[in-house]
Amino acid sequence: MLRTTDSTLTPFDPNDYRGSLIREAEARVYLANVQEADAYVALHFNGWIEPSQRGTEAYCNPDRSFGEQNCRLAGMIEQSLVQRIREAGYDVNDRGLKNDADVQGPADIEHSWVLGTNPDFSPAMMPGAIIESLFLSNPDDLAFLHRPDALDVIAGAIKDGIDSYFAWLNPPP
Repeated sequence: MLRTTDSTLTPFDPNDYRGSLIREAEARVYLANVQEADAYVALHFNGWIEPSQRGTEAYCNPDRSFGEQNCRLAGMIEQSLVQRIREAGYDVNDRGLKNDADVQGPADIEHSWVLGTNPDFSPAMMPGAIIESLFLSNPDDLAFLHRPDALDVIAGAIKDGIDSYFAWLNPPP
């Protein structure tokens, strides 16, 4: 884990919001690279201007040299999230696994900063995934998140997905 508190690794500049986000992402990736982490998992809650958007989704970069591992990691975590949230009694929308290039950010950036190889940014040098657990902007997803057990369900699902990935990567002899 890169942080144990609700804090940033870099100073936030309110006059340069996008730059602040990029610097923070790069600081997190840098730490993972220096520590030679086995995987990089960025955990997020989604949001959108249209409150009907809901559910879980995960992003991977299939174009890197370890693209299969990227997508396997993201897919296993996303499927674990869907399964565990449904087992907890909430019929979550499974938005699936997505190529992070399909997000269609700035034209000069083919993939996300964290998972891609973009100008002036050192990407994660290990398999990685971006996980969007639920939409904070959707009333039903938000109601689930207000349940006392919700974060434990989500954390357990993410752990199970990561464990499944490493079991796939390193099967027993």
